Amino acid sequence: MTQPRKGEKYRPEIASLVRDALTTRREIEGESDPRERQRIERKRDIAIDEIVTIYRDYEKQGQLDKLPPDIRIVCAQLMDRNAGKLPTRKGGRPPDEHKKLLIAVAVKETLEAQAGRKSVTDAVRHVHKTFVLNGKRCTVPENTIRDYYMIVRPDGNGPSRSS
Repeated sequence: MTQPRKGEKYRPEIASLVRDALTTRREIEGESDPRERQRIERKRDIAIDEIVTIYRDYEKQGQLDKLPPDIRIVCAQLMDRNAGKLPTRKGGRPPDEHKKLLIAVAVKETLEAQAGRKSVTDAVRHVHKTFVLNGKRCTVPENTIRDYYMIVRPDGNGPSRSS
């Protein structure tokens, strides 16, 4: 494999991208090892993301007629499954919603345990110093803890600053 030039992103061969992107649900479920299933799904998602990126690059340049036919076919199938739109990227780290909820609950419990005047700042500091997740000390910055606690819930009712 040759090194890409500076500023150019290395892309795997189109044939391998297409092969990985067209992995069927039956092929994934036919795998007995859960880790292997997860690896195949991840490989499929990465290939689809890469193909969609290639398609959008050609589209921005106004050169869809020069797009390799394999990629055009895969994108047409993706659009058929998704109401005429290409799927959004799945890349990146998944959100850590469970950890955010545990931190917000810890702050709320600390606030409820305070006697007299309740201070969100003191509760956030306490959680920052003592938060444990899965038996391990977990260091989370105070500002992040405050943000997790102050997030407004989907129903529009968030914790009030005076609680």
